Parts: sequence; C-alpha cells; structure tokens
Amino acid sequence: NAGVTLGQLGQPNEELDTYQRGLKHAEAFLSDGETTSGVREQVLQLYVNAVGTLEQLGQVDKAVETAQRGLKHAEAFLSDGETTSGVREQVLQLYVNAAMPLS
Repeated sequence: NAGVTLGQLGQPNEELDTYQRGLKHAEAFLSDGETTSGVREQVLQLYVNAVGTLEQLGQVDKAVETAQRGLKHAEAFLSDGETTSGVREQVLQLYVNAAMPLS
C-alpha cells in the first residue's frame, strides 16, 4: 500500500498524511451507510496503520486518540453482528496497537 511504501522510503510524515486522507474517505463512507465487510476491514486497517505511524513519530497522544476513534468503529461493527474473520482480526490488531502507547 502507498502508506507502507512511503514508510519504507523513510517518509513517515507523508505516510501519515496518506493514512489520514484515507481515514477521511473511510469516515465519509461509513457516514453514508457503508456496511460491507471488505470496507469495514480496510477502515480498521487504516486506523491500525495510522496508530503505528503516529507511535513511530512519537505522537503518543494522537496515537491514543486515533486508536480510540478506531475502537469505536470496531465496537460498532461487532455490535452490528460483524462475523468475518478479516474484520475481527483488524479489531484485535487495533486493540493491540491501542495498548502499545500506554505501555
């Protein structure tokens, strides 16, 4: 993905910008009522990646805030009855990432 590539090229600020732009689209899709598992999985993946990049940049407060926003979506997806393994895996990964800045 573009964000990972930018990170590998040593451009973490550009990597974060890419994830933040993706999250804006993701939020719009969810606000429009998007419920497909594939989109939900990618939304959570964007949050996972953004949190990791924020941690790498030392922006712990923003990482925690971003993780909390992602976890709200994760909980909503599960409450809606989401059962696909891809979404569930991203939910768990987001919990792992959310705990890292606190340790």
